[in-house]
Amino acid sequence: MPFRTSLSRSTACGVVLSALSLLVASGCGGSSSESTETGKSGSSSVSKSSKSSGSTSKSGDNDSVADDSGGQRSIDGIPLDVFFDRPLEVASDQRTGGTAPAVAATTPDATTAAPTEPAGDPPAAPKPDDVSWSELIAAELLNEEIRSLRNEMQSRLTNMGAYKKAVLELPVFGSAVAFFAEVASRHDGDISWKEHAKHIRVLGARIAAVTSASDAQTKKAYDEVNNAYLTINEILNNNTPAELPEIEDEAPDFAEFADMFYLMKRMERGQQWMQTDTGSESGFNDKAATLAREVAVMVALTQAYYAPGYGYSDDEEFLGYLNKLRDAGIGMRKASEEKDFAKYDELRSVAGQQCTQCHSVFKNG
Repeated sequence: MPFRTSLSRSTACGVVLSALSLLVASGCGGSSSESTETGKSGSSSVSKSSKSSGSTSKSGDNDSVADDSGGQRSIDGIPLDVFFDRPLEVASDQRTGGTAPAVAATTPDATTAAPTEPAGDPPAAPKPDDVSWSELIAAELLNEEIRSLRNEMQSRLTNMGAYKKAVLELPVFGSAVAFFAEVASRHDGDISWKEHAKHIRVLGARIAAVTSASDAQTKKAYDEVNNAYLTINEILNNNTPAELPEIEDEAPDFAEFADMFYLMKRMERGQQWMQTDTGSESGFNDKAATLAREVAVMVALTQAYYAPGYGYSDDEEFLGYLNKLRDAGIGMRKASEEKDFAKYDELRSVAGQQCTQCHSVFKNG
């Protein structure tokens, strides 16, 4: 059945930059149309607004969802409650020393340094087809991210009751699955399910669309989402489901199937984890494996926003900030690989400055 979701450019813009502003404290901050024979999801559109100076589900060989001693559920040490318990925030730059700093849910005030324009003309935004995704996120990290997202969905689809409680989170997981599946289809690394990545893309987009619709909490919606999850799970277990839709091989614009708002929620989750778990040198060293994945995810998601469909590919001012954010993320990845906490911490601050300045210029209208 056809479906379409949309996000105004002004709203998405504010969401993007509010989420990115979390990087000030965390190091860089934490649907569209997908056509098939049976349906398509709507596309996100964004615009720059005013500027200012200031059925029970089956599972495969999935990883488990942990329950900490305090009752907080987590995966790989990443809290599962960061999605909708915290608003998108703007914070002044603070680097942690083992304890996460408080985050102020306010826009920059008179005490905040006045925004500065990006120096010089920014380079042209890289076109999606010109990007080497294997240089942004290694195949093993992409596989880990997809498995993690699968496990997130599994824990929320065990029954109708669990589904209803988590229905607001599922569009985030579905959009992220769709995005990283498309990255896999463009990746030159060893990804066993790459042949069916386009099918996972469609199924992830479908999950996001159904769970963000007005009738998301019906039994019919649950069954459709659960069936899509089971098909994704089967593909990731290197099986070929009996029924798969016919899909064109041509690579679509990311905005056609992955809503920017939901991708930003995934980024926010990662940045929140970096804030709480890698703000000190001991945490940086102890959580190196998970940090490698989270930084790679951040870099890949940042790259996504250059896609023309999101509305910023010709906005030089926005690109000036985005380019610096992307470069800081790549530098954070290199520093983490070299176990250089001081450099990593410095680049988190640089990235945060770009987010703060960008947010002061691009505001939710």
